[in-house]
Amino acid sequence: MKQPTPFRDRLTLIALDEAHTIWSYKGFRKEFKDIYQLRIAFPNVPFAAFSATFPPHIVSYVQRILRLKLPTKIITYNGRRTNIDILVAEQPSRKTFEPLLNLIPVKINAIEEIPKTFVFVDSVKTARRIAIALRRKFCKIGTKFDSYKVIRCYYSCIDSPTKDATHRFVKMGTPE
Repeated sequence: MKQPTPFRDRLTLIALDEAHTIWSYKGFRKEFKDIYQLRIAFPNVPFAAFSATFPPHIVSYVQRILRLKLPTKIITYNGRRTNIDILVAEQPSRKTFEPLLNLIPVKINAIEEIPKTFVFVDSVKTARRIAIALRRKFCKIGTKFDSYKVIRCYYSCIDSPTKDATHRFVKMGTPE
């Protein structure tokens, strides 16, 4: 039994956000391979694992790794937002982004004509390659705005000022 401490005495819950990443920790957060040690250190503290993408096989894996009590209470919430349209463009190979690029209208006169769009990928390298391909496409169709201000990459290791500028851009809709 661990010695009581003020922190340990007041700890009421351990919450893990993006808990689905425990499944694929090798490519994301290597520290997640040891997350089960929290259960050993705090055997009587309840755990909550959150994820927007929690398929049953990953839920089972997370339950086992975190040594959650069974049956585990699972709360499902449909996070569908009516102000967001989801579109999936299949990428036929790693060498082309044509399906994505073909979604861009042939003629765009103003930045306001482009709806806010987020492209989610699973690697920084792919995100950067897509941004370059999109910028080239906008140059090719002859847009009159700076595509570097409009098309941005966003990932964890970007510096804070750039992240803040991107947050403002997404919120306000106008590049700096």
